[in-house]
Amino acid sequence: MIKEGMPMSKLKAAVLGAGYWGAFQIPSWQAAGAEVTAVWNRTYERAVAAAERFGIPQVYASPEELFEKADFDIVDIVTAPESHLPLVLMAAGYKKAVICQKPMAVTFEDSKKMVEACRAAGVWFAVHENFRYRNAWQKIREIVLSGVLGKIIRAEINLRSASGDGLIKEPTLAKMDHMALRDMGPHVFDLTRLLFGEAKTIYCRNLASRPENGIMDTAVALLEMRSNALVKCEICTDKDPGAFISGEKGALRFDSEQYIRVYTEDSLDWYEQPKLQKPDYLLEENWRHHGGEGMLSIRKCIDSMMDSFIKGIPAPTDGEDALKTMELVFSAITSADENIACNIPEYNEEAI
Repeated sequence: MIKEGMPMSKLKAAVLGAGYWGAFQIPSWQAAGAEVTAVWNRTYERAVAAAERFGIPQVYASPEELFEKADFDIVDIVTAPESHLPLVLMAAGYKKAVICQKPMAVTFEDSKKMVEACRAAGVWFAVHENFRYRNAWQKIREIVLSGVLGKIIRAEINLRSASGDGLIKEPTLAKMDHMALRDMGPHVFDLTRLLFGEAKTIYCRNLASRPENGIMDTAVALLEMRSNALVKCEICTDKDPGAFISGEKGALRFDSEQYIRVYTEDSLDWYEQPKLQKPDYLLEENWRHHGGEGMLSIRKCIDSMMDSFIKGIPAPTDGEDALKTMELVFSAITSADENIACNIPEYNEEAI
């Protein structure tokens, strides 16, 4: 591990996966001050193209060869979800710090195996969860924690799932069962936990908004939190992201115009989102497609994980924390499949 106080520019990262999201992750690492020293991709030619585009000195034909020969401090796994388990286990076997993209794994059991392996090996492990680093959600969390709304009674969080152009750009999503829950569930449930703590129960229904394509792109989940607040999480293709939070002292609304409004008995406060400027390392097409917040949150997430790694402390979304989010994802899938409410047991790390 990097010693505390060592400049971030000295951190060396290797990247496994040079596909659609790899093209965002690699320049974000470089913009954060890390040196990307090595890359691997299932299709070797794509790895070579990424190396040429981003100035990466080493390309490897297999992940095993990369782990054995490359010079790096931390590896970022930016591959399809089904490959996350074997690659994280490989990183643990080589005693290399590892970051894994969401969704963490394709089953809850696989997610637990990843955490267990890294814990047993003493390996620093984090999951790249970037929605919590968007300006709006950071501000909302600040307002909730300030107590101005009082005890939270109920809330709604809405996120948009992939459709149309998004499914064309990421064709793997079109083949994913419970697509909305697997793809956007980690985001919405991480935000729920970030804002309101842990859940007691979850009930979920999902559907294909266009039955002819069979893609489960819509999901609605109701969570009862341990604080007794009720939170509705909605993932759909036809509604702008937003939030409504009602507390004993006031309410908050985050609307489609990207304003945050806080209503109390005495006042109405408005918070307008900052104007964002596209950095040079991002393509205009990607900036438009994913939104400035989406693109910049990748860099902010990397900044946060780099800072935690250099300090030798767990990342905010380390494996242990991400496992709690994935428990909600897979409980939501079970609830949707069986039409039942699922209890979320008290989290016990020793039981993992």
